[in-house]
Amino acid sequence: MIRGIDFQESYSAVALASSVQMTVAIAAAENMTLAIIDVKNAFQNTMLPEGQRQHLSLPPYYIAWFRRKYPRVTIEEAPDGRYCLQTVNAIQGTKPAGPQWNDVLTTVLTTLKFQRNHIDHGVFLFVSEDRKQKMILCISTDDFLCAFSDDHLYTDLCVNLKIFFEITTKTGPVLHYLNLRIIQSTDSISIDQTEHIQTKTLSDWFQDDGDPLRATDTPFRTDNEFERDLAEALPANDAELADLSKQYCGDYRTHMGKFSHVKEWTRPDLGYALTRLGSFSVAPT
Repeated sequence: MIRGIDFQESYSAVALASSVQMTVAIAAAENMTLAIIDVKNAFQNTMLPEGQRQHLSLPPYYIAWFRRKYPRVTIEEAPDGRYCLQTVNAIQGTKPAGPQWNDVLTTVLTTLKFQRNHIDHGVFLFVSEDRKQKMILCISTDDFLCAFSDDHLYTDLCVNLKIFFEITTKTGPVLHYLNLRIIQSTDSISIDQTEHIQTKTLSDWFQDDGDPLRATDTPFRTDNEFERDLAEALPANDAELADLSKQYCGDYRTHMGKFSHVKEWTRPDLGYALTRLGSFSVAPT
């Protein structure tokens, strides 16, 4: 496949962490409400043109089941007993599935008078003609975080989306978007990853309930003794790295990735510590 000929975008839009953070901040500052929309079977909602459809061979006994299920549908007998099925919708897991869904979703939202952000293609904005009402969508493939100034904007969007897709919705004071917990009230909006941090990040390090977490004023020790120990420590050999990976349920870079994800979304205070620890990624000690 060649960019510009077979496709223009090779992904399904995902809003940046900074875009989600900015949307929450705008919602809090302008007294907007947050809600969630989830499109079911997003990739299967994409109708493919004839030139892009695939043909699948049918498993044994499928035709027998089909005839019992739909007795009024006539199927021509195949001389060799082999049948195939043409896929009208996209198939999840194929390379074009992401951009195909992205094209469909962008077309639908554009029809509903949303404008896609030129920098972050996972963000869409609707502003009423009198510019008094607005709605922001942060999209992660098929999960929408919606910020709206008036409830009817969210209701109208759900009604219009149901024409094209099967969706589920979530409103209320506590929402879960990806691995974020969003708490909103008439006074404020906050986001955190408490559950994600406890179950996905720290569980490998603190498996014994008898060893409680200890708080510290700084995210990384900067005293002379610690710096000296770091400088004098020798890189672990292959056997030691294997033992450490087994002990902590993953290699060094895996855990760095987990902490970097948390830093990017909700804990920027971890930035200095991760910068220092990242220097050991090539040869952990």
